[in-house]
Amino acid sequence: MWYEISPALLALAREKTREFDQQKAYPEADQKLNFIGYLGEHCFDRWLTENKIPHEWIEFIKPEWDKPDFKVKKKTIDVKTTTTGNLYLPFKDPDFDIYLGARYSEIPDSGAIRVVGVGYITKQTLRTRIKTGRINVVELNGRKLYSLQLGELTSIEKFIPKMREETRDGGGISAEGLPA
Repeated sequence: MWYEISPALLALAREKTREFDQQKAYPEADQKLNFIGYLGEHCFDRWLTENKIPHEWIEFIKPEWDKPDFKVKKKTIDVKTTTTGNLYLPFKDPDFDIYLGARYSEIPDSGAIRVVGVGYITKQTLRTRIKTGRINVVELNGRKLYSLQLGELTSIEKFIPKMREETRDGGGISAEGLPA
């Protein structure tokens, strides 16, 4: 999954993020890149729609920080977009059934901007990695976070077939049943 980002979408993402940043309870050390979160969510919404996966995109600007970004059946999905090769997650028990990692890239010399969906990890797999110490703990901007390299995630290409199978059968997406 990858999408070129149009100037209009980039402007929309920046505007949505300005609104979102006004309600933050804590100051971000570097808010100038917060717009990439909206772009990641927008691209994932587009990808699910193109693949005919019924879903709900939870409003980007939401006062409840414990809400997921998406719901597919009863499963919750949080999209994390990064400019690095790492997926950063809050240092706590995972809230959502699935965490999806995407990378934002500016292509040198062409001026093009892309968002690439890389992979995902389920809540159960994440809990196992935390319990067994197979996850990095880092501190960024004064916050303790879990960190995974994007290459450690299950390939995004395995995500849609499993979701299609689960939704076709009328069941929800089993976070435990997804390839880990």
